Amino acid sequence: LARAYLRKEEKEKAEAIYVKWVALEDPLTAARELVERGVKLEMVPKLCEKLIAEGKGPRTRLAEAHMLLREYDQAIELLREEVKLSEELSPGLSSFYGQLLWLAERTDDVEGFERFCRKLAEMSGEAVRMSAHLALSIVRRRIGDEAGAREELEKAGLIDPSSWRIIGPFESPGVAGLDLPYPPEKEYLSKGGIDLDGECKWFGRRLRWRRYRPGPSTDIDLSFLSLSGWEVAYAYAEIGSPEERTAKLGVAKDDEIKVWINGEEVCAEPRSWGMWGAVDQHIVPVKLKAGRNTVLVKIVNRGGGFSFRLRILPKHPNGKLGRPE
Repeated sequence: LARAYLRKEEKEKAEAIYVKWVALEDPLTAARELVERGVKLEMVPKLCEKLIAEGKGPRTRLAEAHMLLREYDQAIELLREEVKLSEELSPGLSSFYGQLLWLAERTDDVEGFERFCRKLAEMSGEAVRMSAHLALSIVRRRIGDEAGAREELEKAGLIDPSSWRIIGPFESPGVAGLDLPYPPEKEYLSKGGIDLDGECKWFGRRLRWRRYRPGPSTDIDLSFLSLSGWEVAYAYAEIGSPEERTAKLGVAKDDEIKVWINGEEVCAEPRSWGMWGAVDQHIVPVKLKAGRNTVLVKIVNRGGGFSFRLRILPKHPNGKLGRPE
C-alpha cells in the first residue's frame, strides 16, 4: 500500500503506512526499504535504540540505522565501541558489513558515503578496513573510476574481478557436483594450466572461456549462467608474487566451492550458505611462487545466489595482485 502511495506521489500517506509497518517489522529491514524508496523516517534509529535497550540486538544495529539515514558521524562513534583488533568480524559487525556493501551499490549520496568509508578505512580492525575498501571500490566503479576501483580492491587484497575468466554452466546431478570432475578441472589438473582459447564439449554444447565483466559488486556473480539453479561453473585467474611466500586466502561463496592454486587443492567447502555479511567465510593457508600463480575456482549452485569472492591476506607490501606484467 505504501509503495502504491509513493507511485501516486502521495508521500504523506505513504509515510503513515510505513510508520505502522516499521513498528511491526525489523527496523533495519524497514530502513533498507525506506532508503531504496527515498523515504526518511527519524523513528528508525529510535526503534533500534529500543531493541538494543531490550537486549534484542547489538549496538551495531543502531550504527546501521544511522548509516542508512546518512547520519555517518553517529554511526562512526557507535562502531568505535564495537571494533576490536581482529581479522574476524563479530556477528554484529558482520551484519553491518552486509549493509555497507548493500548501500554502496545504491546510495545517491556518493560524496557523503565515500567520506564515511574513508573514515572507516582508518579505524582499527583489519576486517572493518577491508570492508570499507570494498565499499569504496563499488562507489568508484559506479562513477566510472576504474583505476580508483582497482586501487581500493588491491588495498583489500581482493583478486581483481576483471582478471577472471569463466566457463559454464555444467549441469550438477543431485549433490555430486562438487566432487564430480568436469572438463576444465580435468584439463587443469592434468596439464597444470588452462587453454583459455580452447573449448569443451558438454552434452551437445560447446562451452568456451569468456572474460568476466564485473558490475558494481565486488563478488564474482555467476547468476547469469544459471539455468535450473543446480549447476557448476569454473573461474580462472592468475596472480603475481614478487617472491616465494606463504599467505592466507580468504574465501566467501554461495554455495559450494573448491579452489586450487598452482594445481594444489587449498579449499573444499561443501556446506551451502549465502554471502550476506560475509567478509571471509573461510581462511586457508596457501603457498605462492615467485612470479605467476594460477588459480582455479569451482563453484556449485544449489539454487538462489551463485557467486564467490577470493582475497589474499595479508598482501605482500611490495606485491601487486592481478595478472603479472
